[in-house]
Amino acid sequence: MKRSSYILGFLAVALLLLSAGSVVKADGLLDPKIALGPTGSCSENNQNSFTQSFPELETGCVNDFTNNITSDDEGVTLFKLVVTVAGGPFALTCDVLEGAPLQGSSFQSSPNSCTFEASDAITPGLTYGLTFDPAFGPFVDVTLSQDVITPEPATLLLFGTGFMAFVANKKRLNTVKSL
Repeated sequence: MKRSSYILGFLAVALLLLSAGSVVKADGLLDPKIALGPTGSCSENNQNSFTQSFPELETGCVNDFTNNITSDDEGVTLFKLVVTVAGGPFALTCDVLEGAPLQGSSFQSSPNSCTFEASDAITPGLTYGLTFDPAFGPFVDVTLSQDVITPEPATLLLFGTGFMAFVANKKRLNTVKSL
């Protein structure tokens, strides 16, 4: 009985260390910044597919993107936007500005990308802006993509560990009650 609690304790500590090791901290003063916000004036771009590249976007100003993605002749509403910059790896700062369509979480999801997601959405035909820090250089090559919402392996491990602990605790309580 004690062995299972030791194993669960070890798994919990290992999971905590794994998740802490994967967090990237960016310094907004020194690290390049990608910001999602309202529209601007640099360039106008049409987003027509779930994954699309946009070469040589200007930095230091707002680049506009219009959601023209369709599936089965219907417009697609976007709840998650992944912005990947060519090159890297960077220690990025990911920011959601006031007036942005996805007023939720923003985080560095890989060494050269930011993920923006929220319960509100980028509806079909909506135009939003992305600003890229001049620290990237005068121009930046960007790929926009939408992930199918599937749990990450660490999330599955976390849920599985929690479920195993719940079952083990339930069995222990049932054993104690029957004595």
